[in-house]
Amino acid sequence: MFSVYEANGVLVKLCSLQINFEIFAIIIRYNHICVFQY
Repeated sequence: MFSVYEANGVLVKLCSLQINFEIFAIIIRYNHICVFQY
């Protein structure tokens, strides 16, 4: 069984993964714009 602490740890990992993915997507989008400008 999950303890509350373990469940919170999983949520934190998922949240940080999602934040990293969003930053990664923004970087890709920004690079995409730069590529199109040249």
